[in-house]
Amino acid sequence: MILITGGNGGIGIRLAKWFREQGLPVRVLSLPVPAADAALRNLGVEVVHGDVTRPADLRACMQGVETVHHLAALLSSPENPSRFKEVNVEGTRNVLRAAEASGVRHFVFISSISVTYPRPNPYSASKAAAEERVRNARISWTIVRPCLVLDGVGGGEEYRAFAAAVRKSPVVLLPCGGAALKRPVHAEDVCEALGRLSGNPIAFGKTYALGGADTVSLREMAKALLRASHRRKAMVPVPLLPLRGVAIGLETLSRITGRRFSRFCRQSLDGLVFDAAPETQPVLEDLNFAPRGIREFDQWQAR
Repeated sequence: MILITGGNGGIGIRLAKWFREQGLPVRVLSLPVPAADAALRNLGVEVVHGDVTRPADLRACMQGVETVHHLAALLSSPENPSRFKEVNVEGTRNVLRAAEASGVRHFVFISSISVTYPRPNPYSASKAAAEERVRNARISWTIVRPCLVLDGVGGGEEYRAFAAAVRKSPVVLLPCGGAALKRPVHAEDVCEALGRLSGNPIAFGKTYALGGADTVSLREMAKALLRASHRRKAMVPVPLLPLRGVAIGLETLSRITGRRFSRFCRQSLDGLVFDAAPETQPVLEDLNFAPRGIREFDQWQAR
């Protein structure tokens, strides 16, 4: 039995499908989302509703589980940053404790490449703290840090936000000129890698960066998006300092009012200015895995 927490998101559904195609039983723990729940049940997945912040919700769903893929996480909360600790850090601790008590053999934690950024933000700090909880676990573990995930169907909230801004804005504003380097990875490739390392002793106790085959700058990605939509726009470099001031101001306003004013925050800005193109050879060698590159990048954007 494979348990996927937060498994009713784009990556979770695809990962569940991958396991079901291998003939493996899958259970998903998630908050109720009727359309996603129906899609999972159509795959033959057992759906259990629960919250990782409530330990009582976790005990029963661990019965018979050999491997846990912990995807459940809060991605954005500028109006209440304390929720990052509650969900991403303490929620991970709760799932780990339930897994340890139930004799789970392998715990796979889906972290974030943002933990490698030179300056932490509330989200990346919570993921880094959760990683420490995982490393101190009493069961075999693997940590996976996906890079920028491509494909609007299978995940990639960060990429979709960037693509929407490029397509809709009259000019393309590029923080620091779009020099940040990324290693985009297909959602399908993320799921295949997770599937290959599941229960695999070669992955025990290891931390993997998971990216695509090629490295591309943010500016090159913007150009590819414009080519795919047959548009031409001016690209305007924007210095970091004023953008960071705006991001902090919007976050402060969100905290004061308790209402999210904008998707733009330090977390999203960091994703636009920091490199996320790590060495991925270890995961390729251990899993005999070859993710796709960007040879057909224009066609991906057209989708």
